Amino acid sequence: MNAGRPSGSAVAASAVILPLALAQFICSFAATNMNVAISTIADDLHTSVFSIQTAITLFTLTMAALMIPGSKLTDIWGRKRCFMAGLVVYGTGALLAAVAPGIGLLTFGYAILEGVGSALLIPPIYILVTVMFPDIKSRAKYFGIVSGAAGLGAAAGPLIGGVVTSAISWRASFLLQVAVVAAIVVLARQLVDPPRTERAPHFDLAGAVLSALGLVFVVLGILQSRNRSGATAPSIPAWPSSRRPPASCWRRPPPTGWRGGATSARSSSPVSSPRWSAWGCSCSSCARTPASSGSSRGCWPSASAWASC
Repeated sequence: MNAGRPSGSAVAASAVILPLALAQFICSFAATNMNVAISTIADDLHTSVFSIQTAITLFTLTMAALMIPGSKLTDIWGRKRCFMAGLVVYGTGALLAAVAPGIGLLTFGYAILEGVGSALLIPPIYILVTVMFPDIKSRAKYFGIVSGAAGLGAAAGPLIGGVVTSAISWRASFLLQVAVVAAIVVLARQLVDPPRTERAPHFDLAGAVLSALGLVFVVLGILQSRNRSGATAPSIPAWPSSRRPPASCWRRPPPTGWRGGATSARSSSPVSSPRWSAWGCSCSSCARTPASSGSSRGCWPSASAWASC
């Protein structure tokens, strides 16, 4: 008769994992949902796109910098207490961001408060799973569920954020986070934090500051590497657009409608390099540069050619 019904232990485990997985989901969601609404938020708040991008970066830095101190506070305050405190701070930040009239309050609510809240509630999630499920098989199963919720939140952030922003407003995306956090607070009341068996550790302020600074520099370096990947090509001046090289500098007549600037080998559209890969210079005032094949197609303008043209 009861073969198709879940056991009481399975129901109890689901009641424990659901708020933890939702909390991890909403933290990952917050890290990606604003990326699709940057221009909309900038226009609404009369600010620049760079300011919104700075707020997003600051959220990541705040969360990463305070993750280790947050885990230490989990041991000092207790897992459930720290988890609930993180939810309150996070929900307050989301509410302030939803009603923000300018970039200042948005940055404070989203980047600072949500970042601090995430750093407070993420460590207790995994600690609670560890202490509440001593069986290795069950622990691995629920770790997988929580980790899957993290990946799902990061992937669904741009999708849900884009739909909500297009259909309603970007502010509704933050209000959605407030509603989810409120639901997690209600569900988390059923969590039972196992009692500690050892003495609470002392909070190392100097170590927390150093670890925060180290994580800030690591995350900042990763974020900056996205914009600085690869070497920068040297800057080469193009031919003045108002001046036309003399006819003697062309192997063939210049393309119709050419007004100055380099031309592509396959089209007459301007390109950034002054090297003439298709037409090439043939007068003595131009410094020819043989191509890799050994031919002399194309050349770089010499100083005298530049002056004469």
